[in-house]
Amino acid sequence: MNQDRFKFRVWNGEQMVSPDYITRDGCAHWKEDSIPNSSNKLMQCTGIKDIKGNLVYEGDVIQVRGGETAQGFREVDLIGEVVWSYTAFYLKVGEIHYDFSIMDYDTVYIIKNIYDTGSIG
Repeated sequence: MNQDRFKFRVWNGEQMVSPDYITRDGCAHWKEDSIPNSSNKLMQCTGIKDIKGNLVYEGDVIQVRGGETAQGFREVDLIGEVVWSYTAFYLKVGEIHYDFSIMDYDTVYIIKNIYDTGSIG
């Protein structure tokens, strides 16, 4: 099993940081006084790496080639946000949720995170 799936990060208002511990209610906390003592902007790692070797987290905006459709697969680039819904990760493109588990991970590219400023592309 990929242990990266159990990594978490949060946006502290300026950058992504890893919490010291997470409570059962999903709130991240730190022992140090140098950063906020808690945050509820928790993002879990998918356990997948993009084409550059970067771990993909919930909240990342990614581009992937060959997304799932009702008719099967298509050779079209999809750009969307990685979201957790119920029991799995999905690629949210508009109002459509594509099953993240069946995508070709060799074509995943992280564009930015939802907390990054600026436009996509």
